[in-house]
Amino acid sequence: TGAGATAGRVALSALAHLAIHFGRWNMRIDPHTAAEIKSRIEWLYRRVDEAVVSKSRSNDMLSGMATTLTAAYSAGDDLFVAHVGHSRAYLFRQGVLSPLTRDHTLNWYSSGMCKPTPVDSGTRDLRHILTHTIGGDLDGPLVDVDHIRLLNGDSVLVCTNGLTDMVSDSRIAEVVAARRA
Repeated sequence: TGAGATAGRVALSALAHLAIHFGRWNMRIDPHTAAEIKSRIEWLYRRVDEAVVSKSRSNDMLSGMATTLTAAYSAGDDLFVAHVGHSRAYLFRQGVLSPLTRDHTLNWYSSGMCKPTPVDSGTRDLRHILTHTIGGDLDGPLVDVDHIRLLNGDSVLVCTNGLTDMVSDSRIAEVVAARRA
């Protein structure tokens, strides 16, 4: 258990605590409410970031710790997904697994470039070099918050890169499909 594991535990604990105290749980979603929820999620993630930074300053062994965080909130058929880092959320709809998040890594950013990006041999694994984290960005995290309309029969999967580094998206889809049968 290193600093990253501690950062993850602090982030999850802080998010759960904040959601219990500041969450609104019985609501109908209209465009105004959806915008309010997105704003509230960003506020929650900034408080989680502050908790991780505060913990990292409390112990030299934890200095500079950071984590990724992906969370989902549903109200009826409205789903909100908040994301920082390279943990992921997927939507499984009618046999198709679709990503709901994009990795905040150098790999993702460099993949959109038109020309090759020179990379030192020591940093070729761009899948794990994070560009945004909870606890690691000076100005706070860049939080992606998306609003998706769920359909009857949809499944949502939220997972860490521990799964997606080891198992392909197609294999994940096979397992989810088998669980639904």
